[in-house]
Amino acid sequence: VPCANPDGATHVFAGHATWRKNARDNNGDGVLGDGDGVDLNRNYPAAWGGVCAGSSNDPGTPIYRGPGPTSEPEVAAIRDLAARFPPVVALDVHAAGEVVYVAPSCHPNWAPHVGDEVLGAAVASDFAARAVQADGEAGFALEAFGQPVDGVCRDTMAAEFGALAFVAEINNADEGGYAPDYATWRDPTVAGLRPALAWLLDRVLDGPGLSLRIRDAVSGAPVAARVTLEGLLDDRPSPGPPTPTRGGCTPCSCLARTPHMSWRRTTSRDRSPCRRHKSGCGWT
Repeated sequence: VPCANPDGATHVFAGHATWRKNARDNNGDGVLGDGDGVDLNRNYPAAWGGVCAGSSNDPGTPIYRGPGPTSEPEVAAIRDLAARFPPVVALDVHAAGEVVYVAPSCHPNWAPHVGDEVLGAAVASDFAARAVQADGEAGFALEAFGQPVDGVCRDTMAAEFGALAFVAEINNADEGGYAPDYATWRDPTVAGLRPALAWLLDRVLDGPGLSLRIRDAVSGAPVAARVTLEGLLDDRPSPGPPTPTRGGCTPCSCLARTPHMSWRRTTSRDRSPCRRHKSGCGWT
């Protein structure tokens, strides 16, 4: 999605460089002023309503969260898109700081599904390492989150859609921070993100992964289900003896660049270890 806040961007390019909200006419006077607009990244449903004291119910503030969760059409459009095409990874690009923040940003109740937090941090870390700052310095910083905020996109993408969600904040203070000079910094900013974006696409499309099709045992029809991978490992062997799981398989560890899920057979006929593929660990 090239721009999730087109009306707000139009207002920025009209000379309001620090504007961060959309163009909702809160007071109905037909003029876009300081008391108008909703901060779209406080309007998402996950932890909406000031749960983490990171938003405001005052329309005059830059972080006004809106009259209700998903009240804004821009937010509804992003959620509808995610519902139609559930994302594996959800990446927000914001400003400023040249840092990558990983979900959750608010409260443990809005954390990603079990195991996803480890994997999401690993993917975000590799993304950050491959990004180039607009001034040519290699790498973005990686942090768990910035200040605690509620109603943000990445928490909703993680909690509602199960995505590995993180945000990349572009441009540091020396490059203009929240309001960099467009003519000066646009091209190096975009060029600096390209190596990380290309790696991320390759990682999602061609990297290690596990896909499932779950069907009704009687009818064979597809069924909706949530699958939890309790054997997600972080490049280290599981401590202690493995715990058998259904089908005679137990989790085991293959050394790979990122956390993964792999299995081995433990029947009397087959005790072979994990086998490696070009893209990581597979099934034996």
